[in-house]
Amino acid sequence: MKVRTVTESICVEESTRMYAWVVQMMHEMEPRFHLSQIRLIFGDQGITQSLLQTLQIENTCLLRGDYHHLIDEVFPDVFGIHKFTIINGHLQTMLLGSEQEWEISYAAAKEHLQGDANKISLLNDIHQKPDYYASWYLRKIRGNLMLNGSAPAEQNHSSVVAHLGKGANWGVAEHISHMLKRQIHLTKARREKENSRFVQTHRFKSKLGMDDETAKKSLSKFAYEELFTKEFRKCKKLEHLNQDDGSINVWPCGKLMEGEKLVVIQAGCRCSCFRRIAFDHQCCHEMCSEGGFDIERFGHRWLNEKTFQQLNPTLWMKDHLPACSTKVNIDEEVDSLDGSDYNQGFDPPSDEEEAADMTEKENRAAILELASNSDADSDTDNELDSHPLTKLSYQSVMQQFEVLARLVQTDRNSIATVSKMIQTVTERARSGLSIDAHFDTSLGPPVSNKNAPRTPVNGTLRATTNVYEHNRLISRFKRRQNHIHSNQKSVTSRTGARARQPKTPATNVPIGMLTSNDGDHLAPGRTNKQCCSLCKQAGHTKPKCPRTMCYKSPPLKYGEEACRLKLSSNLGVPNIFPTSFRPVGDRRVISTSLPNHLTGCVIHERRFIRNDLQNNNTTSNMCLECTFLGAFALPLPDFQKQLYGLSSIQSYINRSKSNVVICEFDYDESAAMSAPAAGPPPSQLSQLSQMSQLSQMSQYSVNPLTQYAANPIDLGAYNFDTYGMPYGPPKAEVPIGFGFGAIGPNM
Repeated sequence: MKVRTVTESICVEESTRMYAWVVQMMHEMEPRFHLSQIRLIFGDQGITQSLLQTLQIENTCLLRGDYHHLIDEVFPDVFGIHKFTIINGHLQTMLLGSEQEWEISYAAAKEHLQGDANKISLLNDIHQKPDYYASWYLRKIRGNLMLNGSAPAEQNHSSVVAHLGKGANWGVAEHISHMLKRQIHLTKARREKENSRFVQTHRFKSKLGMDDETAKKSLSKFAYEELFTKEFRKCKKLEHLNQDDGSINVWPCGKLMEGEKLVVIQAGCRCSCFRRIAFDHQCCHEMCSEGGFDIERFGHRWLNEKTFQQLNPTLWMKDHLPACSTKVNIDEEVDSLDGSDYNQGFDPPSDEEEAADMTEKENRAAILELASNSDADSDTDNELDSHPLTKLSYQSVMQQFEVLARLVQTDRNSIATVSKMIQTVTERARSGLSIDAHFDTSLGPPVSNKNAPRTPVNGTLRATTNVYEHNRLISRFKRRQNHIHSNQKSVTSRTGARARQPKTPATNVPIGMLTSNDGDHLAPGRTNKQCCSLCKQAGHTKPKCPRTMCYKSPPLKYGEEACRLKLSSNLGVPNIFPTSFRPVGDRRVISTSLPNHLTGCVIHERRFIRNDLQNNNTTSNMCLECTFLGAFALPLPDFQKQLYGLSSIQSYINRSKSNVVICEFDYDESAAMSAPAAGPPPSQLSQLSQMSQLSQMSQYSVNPLTQYAANPIDLGAYNFDTYGMPYGPPKAEVPIGFGFGAIGPNM
């Protein structure tokens, strides 16, 4: 299967603006090509949704990511080569698998990324956009051709290099010339294949029946071999049953009419199998239910050139023939398209050129006569009918345009009008519309009669488009007068006197005849309702947003950097904030990075990372339990009460003066500096006692429990003798090897 190149351009930059210009030029060069007909656009991360918004096709077109660009370039750069190597298989399954495999692979890749909130956030962005990444979403679009990217475009790049050669250093004009020659070569090769196929299928006789013969003569080579032949063989192994509601059940022969193999075609609808949707053709289920081949079920792309001309004669003539103003000429051209010359060139016959030369003198005489009568008072549409030309040719029409250009060349307004008229007629002729000219004479006599009375033209009002951007210009005298008037009005209002009424301007028109329609053309006034920049709800502002005030403490003041620096520095001091141990069985992984698209952070607690150290009260053994807020100040589902390193949270707090930071700690800094720190819970003292017994095997070992009594600031003061732990000389119940005994340093 080959995808034909629609347009080629030489771009000096790769940007969204350039892509939009290329597509718009396609519509301008061929007005019958509508932008709303574009269904899919494949590209890398360089093409964003702004392209669809610029072209105003965001509701009719779908932007997709190219599979090879994503796997080979985008994902290794986004996730890093190490992480990408781990989750590469899951990402490929997400892009190519079914909807169920999409969810399973997402969960498996998420498990591998635990401990890296940034990478999990990137994976969540992929999972939230199945329309851009998922293959199962693409398979629902009609005519997707089972493609996962812009492979034909990459093949076209290789074809250009193979045709033009490597290392060409040409100018722009020379490069375009070579590209046009390449297109001429491709068109010639394509026509040769069409001619060869037409000769082969002209007297083709099939052993499979008339359907096979009709399909071979009507469809292209790929459509006949890869679509019709395969579907025709499959339909022989199917059977169908018409239901009372108009639907049709199709299932394999020898099977029960149930299960996954059963296909139900609803009344008035086409088959919903993925192959029919992908290629937009007549699938085996439709072929079985309809009893044979139906050419109307195949899209226009699968028809050969002759069949397309026969089914769409009007559309084909607009593509290949010039616009004609009379029906007789069209009928003559249609009669000349019979036979096997359907794909030959449509150059005018030589006898027509000879006839044009013979009648050139007669046409020139008629043109001169028209030019001599151009200053007459009558300007009607029947002027050309009074001087009919025997036969028009290209040279005669060009002479008429030359006479017209000479008549208006001294008047700038007239020559601009003629230029605009020619452009309008050219666009209408290119679009296949009527180009009959009509001149409106309702405004009175022609311009040449200057003394004749003119009929006034009714004016129309329209809304001002920039009423919000520009104010009415007021002179300095008028501004001073308004200031004095406002002061006088304020004085009279305080004294209780009656305010002066503005004087009505003197006019001869009665008051009842005065009409004012300014209110109909001015934009409505602005509303002064406050809107929160976080939740986008009216009635409150950002400092009083209910989604941030629902926690134990209010957020830090916006715009104040001192309080953020103070909080960031205090998080690194061991004794200011209370620090708690992690609950038993806590398997949360501590992340050293933060997710993306954040609007706020809520700090719940500060916890110890490990519980089995001799001195736990150090900043290297501390982490923070936080919740991050996403869009509209809502908590992110995967980042609620998760553990993060101190350095990452401190960098986020110092990042901006306006970010949302909520700290739920209740503490007094002066009191916290003098108060002892919290000690370990009783459930962990047994573990520490066992470590103490093991550490007494050497006299140089230090008992970790004594650290609590020796350093009350770090871990608090506790009486450990109540737990009955062995200290000093070995006791009877203590086994050999513990404490200070005969096997100590004196042996």
